[in-house]
Amino acid sequence: MAGLLPHVFRFWPAATAFKGSRLQTHAIISHIAQVEITYDTPHEIVVQYARAVALLLLGGVMCPDSSGNLIPLLYLTKLEDIVEARNYSWGSAVLTFLYRELCNATNKGKAAIGGALQLLQIWAWSRIIPLCPGLGAERVYMGQVQTDNRLLPAAPYGAIWNCEHTFTRTVRTTVRVIRNILDEMQSDQFIWQPYDLDSDVIMAYAADFNPQLWRSSCPLIFYAIVEMHHPERVLRQFG
Repeated sequence: MAGLLPHVFRFWPAATAFKGSRLQTHAIISHIAQVEITYDTPHEIVVQYARAVALLLLGGVMCPDSSGNLIPLLYLTKLEDIVEARNYSWGSAVLTFLYRELCNATNKGKAAIGGALQLLQIWAWSRIIPLCPGLGAERVYMGQVQTDNRLLPAAPYGAIWNCEHTFTRTVRTTVRVIRNILDEMQSDQFIWQPYDLDSDVIMAYAADFNPQLWRSSCPLIFYAIVEMHHPERVLRQFG
């Protein structure tokens, strides 16, 4: 996989930046910082820059492993054709990787977890009442997000937390206390409804996208990882 680097990015990191088939994050960041993109930059350089940024997002934000600073070079195979890369279901890939990491994290002796943990945090804040922080009065509102030539129907769901948080009624960072809270939780301290149907954001996306996509029972695939999507378990919510 490392042999793709000169072609995909036109750079070769120092040998110390590699750990097996993974590359240190700072090597990619350093490379990106050295490239200046202008209106006169050749198209090939722009594409290589886009690949580097995409690899950093994929291995550092969307599907990071538990190392915290290493990105698998396996991802290069999906970025070689940057035009084709847009056709992959990256959202499914993110969920697949996170689901598998959650499963692996339950194994005895496991001390770290990877995956898009920001999604897990938003889920926990939205459902586990004792962990949910208070929302400050002043929020930083996001404008409409554009993808290609299309405006998304609403801001990302997680944007509701883009404000000052208060922890007067909930815990903050003490792991031991949080574990005790989870062990002693009562059924009325958890929001069981799978989707927040009172959320304008969720309803906007539900109306905008084909329901057959998010109601389909199908495998979610990310390389060798396969996890099933089971919306039929909450069919009553969809009428």
